[in-house]
Amino acid sequence: MLPLLVALSLQSSITAPVTAAAPVHVLMVVPPSGDLPAPLDGVQAEVARIWRSTGVEFTWARRLPGGDLPVDRIITVRVDSAEVGEGSMPLGALGGVPSVAGRLRQVIYVSPSAIRQLVSAAGVLPHHGHFPAFYARTVGRVVAHELGHLLLDSSGHRKSGLMRQSFGPRDVVSGDLAQFLPATAEIARIHDSVASARREGDSPRAPLISANRTVRRR
Repeated sequence: MLPLLVALSLQSSITAPVTAAAPVHVLMVVPPSGDLPAPLDGVQAEVARIWRSTGVEFTWARRLPGGDLPVDRIITVRVDSAEVGEGSMPLGALGGVPSVAGRLRQVIYVSPSAIRQLVSAAGVLPHHGHFPAFYARTVGRVVAHELGHLLLDSSGHRKSGLMRQSFGPRDVVSGDLAQFLPATAEIARIHDSVASARREGDSPRAPLISANRTVRRR
């Protein structure tokens, strides 16, 4: 018996048009971890590929640079099995954003064990030569989802697209970018939300990307 994560149906209306709004600049800080994909290029490329047409631009660093930074958001990404089940993220979740006193922390947690299980459930096993590439791309897709919560300042999920609540095995192997794009309305909300956050600093409670589990025989 093998647990699988159920992929949700998609709406063809999910698109990410090029926006004329001023770019949102995000610094992604990724501390060293033995669970990080190596190299990190696959994660970075997938996050950039998903957000490219939304007016969100990224700079990546392994530690927080000193001095004032010309960015709108500084977000830490922790891909570390030590964080799972320690209050940062419940067991079984692919990723999450913690909340303190109703405010989202600018930290994305990713569970390497949950992602490895998902990639294996898609038929890409750890001993396969292409496992690292699928692992890195899946980490990138989970990071892109959690980033959506932070940029939207929202814990809400949609029925399809990037901000759906569950990712499944098909989402590991799919090369269809349309399945992972934010909706048009979400893109507009992101730019409004970032502008509002600059003025007010408001943040809602923390979301999680999780999975519905079913069982099938192999």
